[in-house]
Order: sequence, then C-alpha cells, then structure tokens
Amino acid sequence: MNVIIVSPYEPVRSVLRRLIESIDPEISVKESPNRTGITAVIKECCPALIFLSLPTPAEGGIQWAERIKSEFPDTTVVVMTRYDYPEYTTLATTSAIDRFIAEESMGRRGIEGIINEAKTGCQL
Repeated sequence: MNVIIVSPYEPVRSVLRRLIESIDPEISVKESPNRTGITAVIKECCPALIFLSLPTPAEGGIQWAERIKSEFPDTTVVVMTRYDYPEYTTLATTSAIDRFIAEESMGRRGIEGIINEAKTGCQL
C-alpha cells in the first residue's frame, strides 16, 4: 500500500510518517511539502491514501482534494488542518473528500483506523 503526505509543515510530515510506519512497516510513504508535481507522483505510485494539510498555498486544499478524488476516485483523501474550526468540518463533510482531521488529534488509533479503511478499499 502506498501513502502520500502533502504538508508544508515538516514536523507534521515526520510525525505522521513515523506513526504510519510503526502501524505497518510495509506501507510505502512518500512526502511532499507542497502540491507541485504531486499529480505525477500520484499517477506513478497509485496511492491508496493521501493526507493533505490545510491550508496549503495556491488553490484551496478542499478544491484540490476534490480534483484528486475526481481523477483518482479509489484513493482515500484525508484533509488535515491545524485548526479544529466547525466551518472546516462542515466544508470538509460537504465536499468529495473522505475524512477531515485536526492535526492535534492525529492519534495512533485514528490513523490506524484510516489506514485499515484505505486498505479495505485498495485495489491491489
């Protein structure tokens, strides 16, 4: 299973990578600090799961996540944000993304559940 983490925040990428690898060392994790060129990486590695930080520069993260879902409908897209605002939750749940999580609540159990869900839907 392949996972991509897109976040401008290196500590977020690093912690999430270590957490994912501790849950399942066989998962291949790729990281990017931004979305530049990430579509090519998605096409190359066909990830089952993408973690996307909000806010990200340029086009809004929700709109970008919706574009990814339209091009790669079998990929689970999880949007992360530093802020646990109700408006973000509402926006995320009314869009095409699969999950919304606040970065401070990214515990092992929650990430493990997301990974298991993505594995179930993964077409290997």
